[in-house]
Amino acid sequence: MSLSPTALNAEEGRKTFAWLSAAGVACWFVIGFPFGNHNESYYWVARFQHESVWDILWTRALAATPRPLGQGLAFLGWQAGGGSSWLVQLFNFAVAAVALGMTARIVSETRTFAVTAIAVGGAFFTGYVYLFHLHGIFYSPVLALLAALLYLHEARGPSPVQRDVVAFACALGVGLLFHPYALLLFLGYVSGVCLERWKQSSPAELRCRVLLALVSVVVLVVTRPGHHALSSDNLRAFVASYALTEITPLLTGFASMLAAVTPLGMATLKPRQRWGFAGGILLCCAAFAVAGLPVIVVWVAVAIAKTAYLRKWSLTGMTVGAALLPVIAPSGSPTYAIFAIFLSAIVLAWGWTAMERVLQRLSRRWVVAVLLLAGLLAGAVRIGVEVPIVARAARPLMAEREKTAQLEAVIDWMLASEYSGWSLALERSANPADDRGDAVDRRWRPPTYQSYLDAYLASRQAVGANPSVLVVTFGTHEKPGMTLVKTVPGRFAGTAMVFKSPDPHLNMRKATDRVSE
Repeated sequence: MSLSPTALNAEEGRKTFAWLSAAGVACWFVIGFPFGNHNESYYWVARFQHESVWDILWTRALAATPRPLGQGLAFLGWQAGGGSSWLVQLFNFAVAAVALGMTARIVSETRTFAVTAIAVGGAFFTGYVYLFHLHGIFYSPVLALLAALLYLHEARGPSPVQRDVVAFACALGVGLLFHPYALLLFLGYVSGVCLERWKQSSPAELRCRVLLALVSVVVLVVTRPGHHALSSDNLRAFVASYALTEITPLLTGFASMLAAVTPLGMATLKPRQRWGFAGGILLCCAAFAVAGLPVIVVWVAVAIAKTAYLRKWSLTGMTVGAALLPVIAPSGSPTYAIFAIFLSAIVLAWGWTAMERVLQRLSRRWVVAVLLLAGLLAGAVRIGVEVPIVARAARPLMAEREKTAQLEAVIDWMLASEYSGWSLALERSANPADDRGDAVDRRWRPPTYQSYLDAYLASRQAVGANPSVLVVTFGTHEKPGMTLVKTVPGRFAGTAMVFKSPDPHLNMRKATDRVSE
């Protein structure tokens, strides 16, 4: 059936607006790309250099569970990139951008979601730091899975059983080949679909969904990494993951605003009720901020409440599952918070037809102008132009990228110098769950964990290394009583400094040894 000119215009407008959804993430990616080795990337490179292809693909050499497609793609990208991760970084970004663009096209309120996504992606980019990692190859496919589940939920062509089976196949593929927690998100989705379509479903359809849910639970139990849920470590990591996403008071205020406007899309409520809920939510956000808790958790909770009120139980299930990931995977990484934030952005836009009508007044020229402005700003900051506000906001990201280059320079120097057989100790821990404050103020925080650095150096040093220790610090941090032997200056991160310890048996504080989760 052909569309009328007006309908065609509206559809073209939706397509154009969909491009906006990834612009926030893209802006920071352009500024930060490419990183050197960062976090687990050192451990992965060490394994790439010495493990067989079989071990890389099918064993736990790289991750807590074997994920052959993700690990294989990372290995191929590293090889094709000449021993660098830049190709993997591009893959991570491309898949995330496609997931955001697909979602914008699927949600009826395309324009509202696109504007929300560009703001949220730009503001809470810390969770997207995985884009610059070799092990980050596990996470973008999970975002794509969420977009696929949303598409299948809204699709009208296939039968319900066909949609459910395809959704399960997608989740099983991502879960076994990239990240097992994709199955947890599917479990939330299929449980929600059962509730949502209980009355309309035949007994055969209900049995199919229950069977898929049971199979998902079995596969999840078999493939799940060995974490201990509900321990103090898990709860501390939960808070750290969300807190490291919301790293400044300005972002706390922005998260409060997002939480307050989310119920405005509940059209069945009277305006006075919606604004009353918004006021109550702001008070709750203020209480969280005063208590030192991440306000973004309130936004996620409001999103869950909105989906339950609208009886969109599939969205409820996915958002609850995503919100619990930082508890189940207790790394303290902000990456585990991005899935709940992504779904909360969808929920914010869902049903907000009043805002969608307002945004329909904007022509495609405005969208193109915003995209061009974002590109110009990112390019200007990238080449070192001091753009007001933007350059200051980009400084932590550019400092982190610079530290990856500094550590690589220190390692190359050390291995070619008289200290080639010495150990190299990081002065500080890089574990965000244990050192949340240091993970926010990153001046002295190293770009990897000690255990990963040890594995990397062991792969490049001769057996029987000298027990003597060099200590590397970041952010122009002096070590009184030690002899300075090397410096690597930096524009954004300060100077990386290498010191010779007078104590050959120095035992520096080390981060917990772990593999990718």
